[in-house]
Amino acid sequence: MPNKHIYKSIFGVLLLVLLGCQPQNAPKPTEQINIDTAQPSKVAPSEPSVFVVYSTNRQAVGNAAFYTGTLNAKNGCLYINDLLIVITGLYIDWQNEPFWIGNHRGEKFTLGDEVSVGGSQSKNYDEYLTNGVINTPNCKAEKVWHAVNIDKPFL
Repeated sequence: MPNKHIYKSIFGVLLLVLLGCQPQNAPKPTEQINIDTAQPSKVAPSEPSVFVVYSTNRQAVGNAAFYTGTLNAKNGCLYINDLLIVITGLYIDWQNEPFWIGNHRGEKFTLGDEVSVGGSQSKNYDEYLTNGVINTPNCKAEKVWHAVNIDKPFL
C-alpha cells in the first residue's frame, strides 16, 4: 500500500497550483467599479480624417521618377507639396483616423513628414473627375502624382 504522505504531498501541490492560478484583483460581476471623475481625462486630440484618392489604373502616365516633398492635407485630401496624390500602387497602405500612410516594410508616415514617392506625374486631373476616380470636389489640383511606393526621403 502506497505511503499516505505521498498522496498528501500531491494533493498539497495541486491545491497550491489551483490557488496560484486564481485572479487576485479582478472585480466580481456584482461589484460596482468606482471611477474617480475629479481628475481631468487625458484624451489625445483627434487627427483630422484625410481622403486618399485610389485608382486601380496602373498605367504609367508622364515621367516615371521619384518625387520628394512634405505630406499635407488640403480641404481634407492628401497632397505632397501641391501635387494631389493618387495611390496606384499595391505596396501602399493607409489609415484615416488617426491618419498614417505606409509602405510594404511597415514604415508609417503622417502629415508633415517629408517622403519620397515613386511613380509618375500627370496633368489629367479633369480625366480623373470624369472617370469618377476623384469623387469629391474638395480634391482640386493642376497636377496629380501617381504613387506606386512611399518611402523616407530619397536624398
